[in-house]
Amino acid sequence: MRAWTKLGARRIATSRARFQRHQLAAVYKDNVRAASFASKYPTNAESAVLDASAEDDKDKSHLVCGKCSSPICKTDDLVFFKWRGGIHVSSLTEAPLQSLRTGSHWNSEEHAWKKHKLNCLTCNHPVGSIARVFSSDKILFSAKEVTIKMPVQQSPMISLSGYPSSMLTFSMWTELLLMLESQPNLKSQLQIRRVDNIRDFSVEKKELNTQLLLASDLRSLLKLVDEHLNEMNAVNLMTALHRAGVLKIAEKKSVTQKPTPRFHVKSEAPEDDLLDFDSHVLLNPAAVNAVNEEINHRLWKLVDAIESVMAFSGSVVESAVRLTNLAAAMWRLNIGRPNILRMIARQAMYRMKAETPLLNAHEASLVASAVASLSSKEIRQEPWVFDLLDAAADVVLADEAAFSATDSIWDVVLPLLRSFAMVGHFHEELSRLAFERVNVGMLEEKFDADQSRGRLTQSQRRIYQIHIDNVQAHRGPEYQLQSGKRLERYQSLFAEEQRHLKNMVFRPRHLVATALESMKLTPVPLYTFEEGYVVDLALPRQRIAIEINDNSVYLARDSASRMDAGDEASADPDVQRIESFKTLSYVDLKARHLEHHGWIVVQLPEEEFRKLNDADHRAEYLSMLIEIATYSRANELDEDFEDKDDL
Repeated sequence: MRAWTKLGARRIATSRARFQRHQLAAVYKDNVRAASFASKYPTNAESAVLDASAEDDKDKSHLVCGKCSSPICKTDDLVFFKWRGGIHVSSLTEAPLQSLRTGSHWNSEEHAWKKHKLNCLTCNHPVGSIARVFSSDKILFSAKEVTIKMPVQQSPMISLSGYPSSMLTFSMWTELLLMLESQPNLKSQLQIRRVDNIRDFSVEKKELNTQLLLASDLRSLLKLVDEHLNEMNAVNLMTALHRAGVLKIAEKKSVTQKPTPRFHVKSEAPEDDLLDFDSHVLLNPAAVNAVNEEINHRLWKLVDAIESVMAFSGSVVESAVRLTNLAAAMWRLNIGRPNILRMIARQAMYRMKAETPLLNAHEASLVASAVASLSSKEIRQEPWVFDLLDAAADVVLADEAAFSATDSIWDVVLPLLRSFAMVGHFHEELSRLAFERVNVGMLEEKFDADQSRGRLTQSQRRIYQIHIDNVQAHRGPEYQLQSGKRLERYQSLFAEEQRHLKNMVFRPRHLVATALESMKLTPVPLYTFEEGYVVDLALPRQRIAIEINDNSVYLARDSASRMDAGDEASADPDVQRIESFKTLSYVDLKARHLEHHGWIVVQLPEEEFRKLNDADHRAEYLSMLIEIATYSRANELDEDFEDKDDL
């Protein structure tokens, strides 16, 4: 422990200072935003945001203030819709709120549906209001108070003097709508969507849906989506995401089933050199990275489109089938976009809380399990996640067949029960009934050796992990597996799976062990815990466990994601990059069980570690991971002590 302390003491202090500066920056930014709504003119920080937004997207059309021409939002974020007998324009995103300030409405009694008026942040000119539309708050712009500004070189408009004009003015939204329908070039330039187009069902949309379903691989599917994204309706968008999830799983299976190429060439190179060798004979890494970046970029454009459409109107998932397909697609793609997860949860809650539930037990379990699995550690403890799981459990308990058939226990009860464990929540009745059925051998009933062995083994491993969680939480024996041969068999199957998974990562494990040895530490490979858990490498004296993970255990990351504005000076890019890797809930469940015994668990991204070709860089990267994990664990313990003191 002394060797590691001497090596990392200075870096721990530096890391702590970075985290404190990052927290102070976040608090300062919140205070600036809160103060701006009370002031008349923008602060220096807000002026910097306005200037930065004005510099971005110069080649795109913008909705601007009718008085000072300050940009409010891009026109491709706008949407037409019919409501209260008229045509309105709103934004699919919350980006306009960065350029506007709110104030109480001048006549809130007669216009109760109008909650706040919106004024330009630069000149305080009123440009719209926030109103309750379709059961949620939307931005409604006033046609008389705003203008559209287009790039001069792209504007199809001609002024009365005969010169090109970049400003498009109108007094009613119907006037702008008629302009767009009568001028295809202008419509193509502005790209303002219409809700009736999103819900439009035409022969062309049906043919596009067929093409999406017939796409042979993920790359061709996303290329098709990219070409037709602006003309896709809600069904097309949901079909594209569902198909992307199916193709992603199919491609992953095809890669794992390919035999490992073997070369019958003798080499006298040292072992470390062989381990560091990347075969350029098999493929071109640059070409593969370019293709992956293209796929990733187009996939996130599709996700952004779905998020925008769902944020404006949840009716795009009006059926239980479409809702479950969306949740399943997000799960297959490891996409944990918080806004989409919240909207899925809101739609599921509405259906499950209906007088007659509009989701059956299997659908409720699937949606709740998907949301729990994809929720990052930051939102996993929010009340709406617990409410969703509780509602799903009530639906399952109300279904008499859920606990009477072996298949339903495998596919409905146990995944939902494991989701409770993953988020640290507990449902007494669901857990009691599940263990009651398992302890009498119901999991093994009607076992078909040819078709169900894999599902049975998976269910036995799941219930054993849930058993571990209940034991560590000191819950009663009715929530645990009874001691005996069944418990021993389940533990043996669980440990066997753990060893099998860890036997597949020899090369990166060797590189990590070498880096640890260079830090004067003594790692133990494939360290096994009493419960059956196996970790890649462990430092028993320091009680540090190191898990080497591939990309499949992390939430998908948008390659275009950037640091928040204003944080560049106060946050270390290396620390931010490490924190951007967010593990899935089942990985954090294992870590929580190991932390219960006083261990610190370090999650090491294999792909990032492979990029470091120098031994010193590997040691430095590993040292930083250990520091961050140590500091994060210390913070969690401090918060737990504070919570206990409050009680």
